[in-house]
Amino acid sequence: MYKIIDPVLINQRIEEWEAELFIDIFNLFKESYYEKMEQIAEVVRKRDFKGIKEKVHPMKSNFKYFCNNTCEFIEKTQELENKGDRKESEGLDQLHDYFAKNADLAFNELEQFVKEFSK
Repeated sequence: MYKIIDPVLINQRIEEWEAELFIDIFNLFKESYYEKMEQIAEVVRKRDFKGIKEKVHPMKSNFKYFCNNTCEFIEKTQELENKGDRKESEGLDQLHDYFAKNADLAFNELEQFVKEFSK
């Protein structure tokens, strides 16, 4: 059912944090998600390598709460962050496209999970 998020990991988070805190964390993430994604797109367009590293890192950290650390999405997000750190342009746009597409998919999956959980 889910391609990116890890429901087993999320259920572990819910047990660790309790349901109310989990929902609060998700809602904070949701409030800033689209703005942060646009900021990432902007720094990629401008080739602002410092900005890429600074903007991608916290998004990666947010997604790691809900996705297995070894899933392809997290690995590619780390690659995007690394390109900013190493000031590498080659393949940057393609990697950002992958990130944007899969971040949206993961976000939508997470939103659906929360809706189902909240019923």
